[in-house]
Parts: sequence; structure tokens; C-alpha cells
Amino acid sequence: MTNYINTFIITQHDLRRCDSLFNKHDLITYDNIALGHTSIIDYIVTSLAENILVFDVLDTNINFSDHYPVAVSCKLSTSPIGNKLRNNLRGKNYDEIVTHFRWDHADLLSFYHYTGLWLQPVLNDLDMVVNEYYNGDTESVSTAIDMLYDNIVNVLNAAANAFVPIDTKRTFTSIGGTRK
Repeated sequence: MTNYINTFIITQHDLRRCDSLFNKHDLITYDNIALGHTSIIDYIVTSLAENILVFDVLDTNINFSDHYPVAVSCKLSTSPIGNKLRNNLRGKNYDEIVTHFRWDHADLLSFYHYTGLWLQPVLNDLDMVVNEYYNGDTESVSTAIDMLYDNIVNVLNAAANAFVPIDTKRTFTSIGGTRK
């Protein structure tokens, strides 16, 4: 399984594991003391290895999990906002642009029925993909996972748009510098 994951990450998607970048591939990320099991199963991957500054597996005193936190520090580039753009943004009210779902006013029963109906074919497709994988057809798995993910997101978006009211956020306005 590790070879399959490494092939997927490195060969197929040109990603790099951060533990390998810093020669820390032997740090344990899972430790179940009661069972006596340890493993290296948690990773951070990147497509921009030159932007990774620090990688480490943290061994904190307070950790209620058998997984150790995996941490990375990255270099990010940002461009400062010029005076002209900053001046153009002053005095403008952009509250109407930002929207959010009002789940407290949603028709949840209809949402559940809709998603149950339209996610059933996705579940059937998932069962077929799992069977193909166990029968040795590993080539099409990543494409199938992408397709299944897209289908799930599309169903959830359609259900939310149909049964959950959308409202604009009214948390901040620049009129006179006051908050609503």
C-alpha cells in the first residue's frame, strides 16, 4: 500500500513528501501505546518544495490522540496593495457580494430526502470502484475518486441551493466606519 501511495503522490502528481525533504522520514506519526503499535502514516505533501522552510512531527505533552501533530512552515509570496487600489477600496460597501447559507432556516427534511435520493447512485458507483480496486484494476481508481468527489459536491450544492435560503452577510460596513 505504501508503494501505491508513493507512486500516486510522486510519480502521478509530482508532489514531494515534506518528511523526505528534511530527511525526517523515520519520525513516528502514530503511536498506540496500549497496543504497542507505531507507524509513519501522516504526511504533508507539496508541489513547491522550495517554499517549505521547516517540517517536524511534534511530540507535545498534551495530546489526546495517538497521532502526533505534523507541522510545516511555508514561505508565501504576497503582493502589497498599492495606494491607488487602496484608495479605490475606501468608502465602498462590499457586503452584498458575500453570501452564506442560512441552515437555521433550511428545509432539512427535503434536503435529506434529496441528498439520499441523488447520492445513492454515487454510492453504487463507489461500490463498483472498490470492487474494481480489489480485483486489481488500480489504474482507474484516482480518476474514479475525482469523479465521485465531483458528483458528491454537485449533489450537496444542488440540495443546498434548493432547500437552504441564502443571505448576504451584514457583519461590516465602511459607511462612517461603523459596524452593523
